[in-house]
Amino acid sequence: MGRTKPFIRGVNMRYATLLPILLLGCGKSAEDTSDTPTIYQWDDTGTLCEGANPRLLVLSAENGGLQDYEGTQWPTILIQAEAIDDDGDLQVATLELWWDDEPDGVVDTDTAAAAENIFANNEDPCLTMEATLGLYVQVGRGITYGTEYDFAARVTDSKGLQSEIKIVTEFTPNEDGSDGGS
Repeated sequence: MGRTKPFIRGVNMRYATLLPILLLGCGKSAEDTSDTPTIYQWDDTGTLCEGANPRLLVLSAENGGLQDYEGTQWPTILIQAEAIDDDGDLQVATLELWWDDEPDGVVDTDTAAAAENIFANNEDPCLTMEATLGLYVQVGRGITYGTEYDFAARVTDSKGLQSEIKIVTEFTPNEDGSDGGS
């Protein structure tokens, strides 16, 4: 019997140290994850800001509250990744997520990501050194209510360079949207 995958929704967060930069999520559902992520190149600008891999500093997971999916309110878990990139090419960044319900600090990331989203802003290349990328993941379809999960994430910059993978463990919300594990 096929496994139903949850819907994924991007969330816009604040970015640069001096000015907030709004990244726009290109909403992509978990069902689209068989596609290879699109990496946008900015080579036509003549600006070279490549060579440094992004670094994933903080990965967090929390109850994302109820979110509307096709006219119905569903509990969500919000996964947020704070990344920096010394060469500033996070103007387009991809957040990839994997998860499993065996909270042992290990997640199989050798397979395609369970969810991903591409975030972009209107900044010129080499100007986005920091970014907080977030995704709301629908609970109740492919992810069980009130269950402890390991969530793994990786950030890819506009040149296709990837951060290390970080893992965070958190309970998913209950069916009524209240905090799980309570």
